[in-house]
Amino acid sequence: MKETEQKIRGQWFTPDNIADEMVKMTPTDWWTKGILEPTCGNGNLVIRILNEKVNHGLTPEEALNTTWANEIDDKYAIECSERVREWAEDKGIHAQWNCMNEDAQTYDFSQIPYEYVWTNLPFGSFDGNLNQFLPNRITKNVIKSEGILISKPTTFKKFVKD
Repeated sequence: MKETEQKIRGQWFTPDNIADEMVKMTPTDWWTKGILEPTCGNGNLVIRILNEKVNHGLTPEEALNTTWANEIDDKYAIECSERVREWAEDKGIHAQWNCMNEDAQTYDFSQIPYEYVWTNLPFGSFDGNLNQFLPNRITKNVIKSEGILISKPTTFKKFVKD
C-alpha cells in the first residue's frame, strides 16, 4: 500500500517490535480467554494472539475458536483469513476461519463472545476518543471485562478497569 493511501485510510501495520512489546504487556490470563482484534489489517497481531494462546496451554482448535478478527479493507481481510488458515494447516488443522469484513466504528460486535480487545488501533484516523472510535458495545464490554490493550507506533497504553 502506498504511504499516501495509508495516511488517508489510517492503515499502518504493526511492526514486529511493537507486537513483541504488546505481548509482554498483556496479562497472561488473557491468552486463555476470547480475544477480538477489530482492526486487524493483514493479521500480524491475529497470528501473535493465536501463538500466545497455544503457548499458554490452549490447543490450536481452542485458540481458533476463541479468537475473532475484523478488517474493513477487503484485500486485507482476505489476507488475514489466508494467514490464519495457513497457521492452522501448519498445526495440522483444516480450518474454515474467516476474518470479518466490517467497519469497526459501526459494526455491532455484541454477538461475539470475546472478553478482551487486543489491537493496535488505526491511529491515522483516531482522534483520541475511544468512545468515538469503537462502537459502544466494544467499549462497554472492554470496561466490563477489565481490558483493552492499545499501542501507538512509539507508546503503549493499557486501559483497564480499576
